[in-house]
Amino acid sequence: MLRDRGRRGRPDSTTSPLTTRTRRADIDGLRAVAVLLVVVNHVFGFPVGGFIGVDVFFVISGFLITGLLVREYDRNGRISIQDFYVRRAKRILPAAVATLLVTVILAFIVWYRPRALQTLYDAVAALLFASNWHSVRLGTDYLQADAPPSPVQHFWSLSVEEQFYIFWPLLIIATLAVLVRRLRWNRTVVLLVVLGGVSVATFAWAVLITDRAPEFAYFDTVSRVWELGAGAVLAVVAPRVRLSVALASTLTWAGLLVIVAGAFLLSATSPFPGPWAIVPVGGTVLVLTAGCAGFRTTPVLSNPVTQYVGRISYSLYLWHFPLIVFAHSLFGNSALVNIVSFGFMLAVSAASYRWIEQPFQRTRATRGRATRGRRQMRLTGQLVLAATVAFVLVGASAAQLRGPDTLVSPLSATAPATKKPAQIDPVLDTPERVSEAVVKALEDPASVDVDVSGLSASLATPEMSLVDGCRNSLAKTGEPNVCDYPGGPQRALIVGDSVAMSWVPAIREALPGWSITAIGYAACPAVPVDVGDAGVAALCNKAQEAMLGFAGDLAPDLVFTSSAQSSLTRLSSGAAPDAAAREWDEATVRLVQAVDGDVVILGSPPAGIHPNECLTRFTGIDACASEIDDLWYVKREAEARAAAASGARFIDVENWFCADRACPMALGSTVLRYDGAHLTHDASASYGRVLNQALALGD
Repeated sequence: MLRDRGRRGRPDSTTSPLTTRTRRADIDGLRAVAVLLVVVNHVFGFPVGGFIGVDVFFVISGFLITGLLVREYDRNGRISIQDFYVRRAKRILPAAVATLLVTVILAFIVWYRPRALQTLYDAVAALLFASNWHSVRLGTDYLQADAPPSPVQHFWSLSVEEQFYIFWPLLIIATLAVLVRRLRWNRTVVLLVVLGGVSVATFAWAVLITDRAPEFAYFDTVSRVWELGAGAVLAVVAPRVRLSVALASTLTWAGLLVIVAGAFLLSATSPFPGPWAIVPVGGTVLVLTAGCAGFRTTPVLSNPVTQYVGRISYSLYLWHFPLIVFAHSLFGNSALVNIVSFGFMLAVSAASYRWIEQPFQRTRATRGRATRGRRQMRLTGQLVLAATVAFVLVGASAAQLRGPDTLVSPLSATAPATKKPAQIDPVLDTPERVSEAVVKALEDPASVDVDVSGLSASLATPEMSLVDGCRNSLAKTGEPNVCDYPGGPQRALIVGDSVAMSWVPAIREALPGWSITAIGYAACPAVPVDVGDAGVAALCNKAQEAMLGFAGDLAPDLVFTSSAQSSLTRLSSGAAPDAAAREWDEATVRLVQAVDGDVVILGSPPAGIHPNECLTRFTGIDACASEIDDLWYVKREAEARAAAASGARFIDVENWFCADRACPMALGSTVLRYDGAHLTHDASASYGRVLNQALALGD
């Protein structure tokens, strides 16, 4: 461990306090602000932009670590990679490993096997500091899109930092060794040019990739480098910062105002991290700059409560999310649950700081006298260590992004389809009996006889598989997957998104003797609207053309289409519900007019709570009852209007699933959905008889 040789002397208030052993009150205060923004947002849902607390942490980290490395070089004429990684390990690993271990154990105690296993997969990715790429990969799995939050998903930010610190020390070492020591260029200028150049370039990348692929950009390490780099650049110039007390005070208050304003004005729809992360980054830099000039900061940041929260901020960040996820899963999301959970997570974090973080921070490494031979061996060992760390982190990241699905999730959407026949529930044979079953399930949940211990994507309809089903990824190249079920001369075609594909067994049961063909695309309705960002919209437009092309080639007697309830919220136009309904209405009419043959618009099952979010070993199935969202009615009315205007048939399915807006998760002996939106194979096939009656086609 580094000793404090060469740090004697009177501290100069016009230089960075980091040249002394004194903790900077402004940094601990900023940590408190950052962690409280994140925690309060996760627990209470406000401020909506509380996620920017992570960006405050990034700037602080870049500032502290870069300052530490540069001062080590000034003091010793070199930077020890070994010491650096030892310090990082002692700082990061003890509390992180404890959090992950406890979380996985609790997952298997509280939840059934599917969600507990997914938590284990998530924890392994977090332990290998590849959680951000793990999140990217799961985000591309549409079957996981509405999955309940992982209790360790917040580890993505730690993964970004540790991936950043693979190359950052090496960049600084190379810069100092080559450009400063050998060429004797000015150290400050060289570091500013190199580190500043990297920061500017990665900011430009962040703006570009946020516009083209915002979901990817949020977790992308490169998109975040400039945030840590901003702190690093400040660390380089920190010893030269001279400010009057008045100006330093102004900068502090201005920085805090910028951060707080950003937390209330930015939201999940703001382009992030490029460019709007500049708000918390800029605010943090202002506050840190004032501290570099020796300003003692404001009482808001320096009071004892804020200082203590700042000191336990790392533990609080680690523990808060698993605790609130378990609390919501067991007790629901209420004000009382949230208040009690907030107090409990503070207590757990204080204990973690006292008995896990601090003991490891106090340990000191022992080292023998550094002879020339030992120095050479140490240099070789440091190169091996750096290569090993890089290999592990880069390898883990690559495995999460490009490796087999089995490394990412036990519930993969790309698993082969389940081939066993569907179990037809005798209860779901007429509209009247279905309505009676809905009411009975709501009034007497114990009357529902289902096994909820294994709910996962394995219960999906065979057509939902990306491997041998007929649901295609928008990124798929070549010929699309198509399901073709030969029969008589009458032919039906099913087109749409994954919800449409989950209706295929019902349509097959409703049309015995018909030839049936199905083709669909994940997150892309057949209705000709733009959805998602520009890149997704372009891919979806091609998919819509392909689906329409099948309708023209096959000349079917009936064309079925259906789409997710969330389709209206994913319109590229970003229209409000009423305007979105008009856009959907008009586009549906265009679809009907472009198709030869009768069109049947099959309503979407009202979206409900994901079973893995509400089911625990300690709660009953009644905890998963949900209520129809207003948006579902908006979409239903738009489709009904479009059908009336175009001559299509619209089938309203509200009474198949709900009564008085309340919707059970299961009927009779059948689980209706394995997630929040998609029918199970058994449920879809069981609804075939009521669909047959709604179509009035007979047997």
